[in-house]
Amino acid sequence: MTGPTLPLIFLSAALTLSLSRAPSGSAFLSLLLLWLGAAVGFVLMPPQDAGFVQLLWPCVAGAAAAAYLLPGARRRLLPLISCVAGLAGGAAAKAAGAAPDLLLLLVPGAALAVPQTPPPLLKWGVNIVCSWLIAVAILAFAMPLLATPGYERDHGG
Repeated sequence: MTGPTLPLIFLSAALTLSLSRAPSGSAFLSLLLLWLGAAVGFVLMPPQDAGFVQLLWPCVAGAAAAAYLLPGARRRLLPLISCVAGLAGGAAAKAAGAAPDLLLLLVPGAALAVPQTPPPLLKWGVNIVCSWLIAVAILAFAMPLLATPGYERDHGG
């Protein structure tokens, strides 16, 4: 889990789920800021080691947690969360030496197709999946930091 691909996919899923519960104007602005942030993060990030990719996991948890915000707070905070996620995603892709094509994984376009008044089961489904994304992101971020007996990296890099 040291490459940028999996965190970017999870980040896209978390943003899609959070944006599916946002007002349409806020969702469009958030998508625009996500793409702008990703481009700026990729262009301005100096090449570094791939350890920077580890910082994508807190962004995944934050983007998934945005689905739990109250509608007014969600409308105001989702553009900021999307911009930060874009910056982190672009910078992590550049730090890992990935091609700019990898930023296409940050396409939560499904958020624009989800109805603004989803049925109650869809709200529950969004909450369940967001909870799962938060848990996985916390574990993926914490595991390399903890000295756990029996946990060894696959490739001793």
